[in-house]
Amino acid sequence: MADNYKVIDATNAAIDMRSTEVNTVQVPHYIVELASAPIMGRDAAGVAAAALSATPTSIKYGVTVRCMAASPEEVYIGDATVTTLTGYPLYPGNSVFLAVSDLNACYIISASGTGTFAFLGS
Repeated sequence: MADNYKVIDATNAAIDMRSTEVNTVQVPHYIVELASAPIMGRDAAGVAAAALSATPTSIKYGVTVRCMAASPEEVYIGDATVTTLTGYPLYPGNSVFLAVSDLNACYIISASGTGTFAFLGS
């Protein structure tokens, strides 16, 4: 017999759980919700920081950002205050996964505005 219930974590957020019987033992496990569809894009990073999405765009698991292999320069990723001095550098061909819930929380910039990147979120 399976039972659904909610567990409150340390941040007071409710987590959906399920208990399933396996060999007469109740085994608790998370209920995993899948993303409806991937969200992706490609662009050039400007000399001013810009969000991956101009409007709030919710994602469930996070986003991978890749500096394109053919990019003439590295790009830098961070929050709204990112600069080429403070951002996380992505060199051509490199990528990073960010566990965020909204694409417009991630900002990107390049020194001369020619750095190209792609992203894939779910």
